Amino acid sequence: STRSFDLPNFLFDPVPYRGSRWGHFSCLKECRPPYDVGQAFQVHDDYLDYWGDATKLGKPIGQDFASGKATLPLIRWLEIQPGDRLTRHGKLHEHFSFDEVVAEMNREHIGESSRDLAMQLSRQAQTLLLTASASRSIPANGSYDALIKLAKASVQRPA
Repeated sequence: STRSFDLPNFLFDPVPYRGSRWGHFSCLKECRPPYDVGQAFQVHDDYLDYWGDATKLGKPIGQDFASGKATLPLIRWLEIQPGDRLTRHGKLHEHFSFDEVVAEMNREHIGESSRDLAMQLSRQAQTLLLTASASRSIPANGSYDALIKLAKASVQRPA
């Protein structure tokens, strides 16, 4: 079975700013779809750096791991490690190989969970935009169309 996980709400709650309006959309709703699109893109990008095809991506995978970036898959992997396993000094990639970490992530279904979260965020943005358009809270115009396309494209980059 696929392991699912929740992230703290503050990671996905947009910061509203005064005076913001998009038609009759409140700031929270206004900020949410673009924010979700950005989060979907980033989570999918994190996924691709571990499970993508370097030929299709046009760059080697594993660069985030090698540079020590705290990506969502790596954070999830770190969360399930016994405390004494990570007490070594130095950089993570000096003690664990990329292939070893990916194999452990695969056993815990971290890739599937990351990909599922990216898809969920993309669908959430699309749903909010479609609902707002149907209720005429926002105009269906070029910006709206671009956001819908971007929400879809954010998780359709080649794996």
